[in-house]
Amino acid sequence: MKKTIVVQSIFEGMMPSANFGSDGQYLGAIGIDPDLPTTDGATDLKMGGFIRPVSYASFSSTEIDAAPIAIITNPKNTLTYVVLTNGKLVSYTSALTSAAAVSIGQVTGSVATGAFYYNNYIYIIGTTDISRYGPLNNSPSLTNGVWTGATLGSQTALVNTTYPATLFSTQFLNHFGVTHVDNDAYFLDYKAGVGYVHKISTVKTTDEGDTNDGSTYNVLDLPFGYMPTSISSFGNDLAIVATPTSDTTVGQGLAKLFLWDTTSVSFYRAISLPDSICSVLKYVNGTLYGISGSLGGGYRLWKYVGGDMIETLKAVEEGNLPMQGGVDFSGNRIVWAGNTTLPIVSSGLYAYGSKSDLFPKGLHHPVISAFT
Repeated sequence: MKKTIVVQSIFEGMMPSANFGSDGQYLGAIGIDPDLPTTDGATDLKMGGFIRPVSYASFSSTEIDAAPIAIITNPKNTLTYVVLTNGKLVSYTSALTSAAAVSIGQVTGSVATGAFYYNNYIYIIGTTDISRYGPLNNSPSLTNGVWTGATLGSQTALVNTTYPATLFSTQFLNHFGVTHVDNDAYFLDYKAGVGYVHKISTVKTTDEGDTNDGSTYNVLDLPFGYMPTSISSFGNDLAIVATPTSDTTVGQGLAKLFLWDTTSVSFYRAISLPDSICSVLKYVNGTLYGISGSLGGGYRLWKYVGGDMIETLKAVEEGNLPMQGGVDFSGNRIVWAGNTTLPIVSSGLYAYGSKSDLFPKGLHHPVISAFT
């Protein structure tokens, strides 16, 4: 007897179980994207919603000789800046080809542990000090030692604490930072068992952002034993996550989410997360998202719903937590770097939801960057 199986939609994404799912869900796949148009035709612009493979062109450059920790665009020019773990700063034109790559320089110590754009400059945090490249709108150059030097007020040196590692033994960034809505930048540090948040604040003398305006060491400290891993804006407040664990086998405690108003002497709320470490925070369209899991593998995507509660949106049982900067949004769709072992060993991007937000929020794996 013949039997017809009709696939009406895949917008619901991957099933949460190996054996059970709802209509519109599928067991698993890599390299398909229902957000893309039905064809590659220049006039085909609407989302297709079909099971279609994704084709992306790769580019390479001899300038990329270490793992990237940050890909930075800015409002001052149309270049894209890439910061590597070896402290190297590379710029690309919009052509995104090897020929478009320019190596700008390498920070003192040849190590980068955090990087972000703030007030006309690219800031690159090294092991114990900070370098910056700018002003981007007027003959930029790379300057080292701006944190402990007079440029930012001769601050206390940072500490290069060894952090847990993720895929390919790449260490999570121990000085991850973010530019906030109060026109200051904040970044993380961990010293003698205490997690710190430091602040960079600048104003204009000759060029925007060239002059210190109250940069401060230790504007917030966390409880003993909590190693800060990521920071994000949360409206006018800041959200910081920290972990008590560094072991890949033993669960040494649960990570916490701290909320802080940037002016009080301490945080106003501490929320226990259901996992041992959280590597990603992202605030978009009024919602704070996070990715947390185990150093041994597997993680969840969640959103903060208020009070002391988070809501799990999707779970990925395989693969490693992404780096702090390995996440972004396309419209209302959150995407992050991930790796798979099934159906094949691969690296690429996971995605949750659709760009328009008018379709069901499913989990997909739309991009393959490498597979074996």
